[in-house]
Amino acid sequence: MPLDKHLHWHTRAFHNFLLESAGEPFKWGSNDCCLYAANAILACTGVDIASDFRGIYKSEFGALRAIKD
Repeated sequence: MPLDKHLHWHTRAFHNFLLESAGEPFKWGSNDCCLYAANAILACTGVDIASDFRGIYKSEFGALRAIKD
């Protein structure tokens, strides 16, 4: 599924995402490896490719279970 990027995504949306997320600590279920990438895509396109995973886990074990399911 192709995603359309916001106008000026590379100079504004992605840049702002990086600035806003720079100080955020790692946190399962909101700022982990997979959701960080999904959050970047959301900032640049407005499409949440991880909507099925948001809010359903809060630990490494929960993340592994969510992926398996």
